[in-house]
Amino acid sequence: MVDSTEQLESLERWSHRLFILAGVFLLVAASNRGIAFFLENVAFNDWIGLAGLFGRLAALLGTGGLALQIEKRTVRLGKLNRTIASLAVVFTTGLLTLAILENVGVTTPIIAVFGIGTLVLSFVTFSLFGVSIIRTGAHSTLIGSLLLIVALLLLVVFIGQTVVPEGLIGTVIEGLLFVLYLTIGYRLQVEKVPSRRTESVADATP
Repeated sequence: MVDSTEQLESLERWSHRLFILAGVFLLVAASNRGIAFFLENVAFNDWIGLAGLFGRLAALLGTGGLALQIEKRTVRLGKLNRTIASLAVVFTTGLLTLAILENVGVTTPIIAVFGIGTLVLSFVTFSLFGVSIIRTGAHSTLIGSLLLIVALLLLVVFIGQTVVPEGLIGTVIEGLLFVLYLTIGYRLQVEKVPSRRTESVADATP
């Protein structure tokens, strides 16, 4: 995400908040999609629908904050995680910008490129971080497993749209992501990050 260790540590400290924020955004997105799907006289609100992308962006930033502990164990793997997460953030930001422009009537074919790029890079980011965390023990195995589930859900919603109504599968998946993001955020909040324990011991040593 960023190069300096100080900034990475700052992002790491914000990770749990970013995941919780992502969960809130996904709850809003799921509610908007669900109400529009189940109530015939209520239309899907495109502006509120952007909450899903804001949630994705917050979750990717939160995931990027986990790279520091991975890098302390395996430098190359940590840098790879950071690079992929950075690309995912760039594409998601671009997609969000284009979606906002589309809502005000400015359309461009390139939005499809950013849409596919965001999906692929998000899937790779969550999968790579999940596997890396489980492999290195940088964070709890639970967090790594939940990130893998997030990646799987992205595939499910992409493939499922061809056989299940978009409104229904979108509501279910966004609702599940809401739970997953909140769980990850809460787990990170209560987790004792190794670097902090190390710093505390070092400070106490005369």
